[in-house]
Amino acid sequence: MKVVKLNRRYRQFRDNGHTIALRFDGWDEIALQYERVARNKLGGHGYNRADSWFSYFGDGRKGSRPYWITFCNEQDATLVLLCAQLTK
Repeated sequence: MKVVKLNRRYRQFRDNGHTIALRFDGWDEIALQYERVARNKLGGHGYNRADSWFSYFGDGRKGSRPYWITFCNEQDATLVLLCAQLTK
């Protein structure tokens, strides 16, 4: 997992104003854990791009498809990171 600061190269930043993301090499149990924490703490299901967080599969041009969870606010990403670390 990587924490990525989004800029104008990323569609979520351009279209919906999301500023930070968690990038996983693929969808697995770890990504599922972070997504569950986001769902429980921030509400929503990650389907609506205009919500405070959104999850999706990226482009798989270079092998496996990355899995992204993007956030509008850096504070939301920090909350999810801390809560997911506590539940391990």
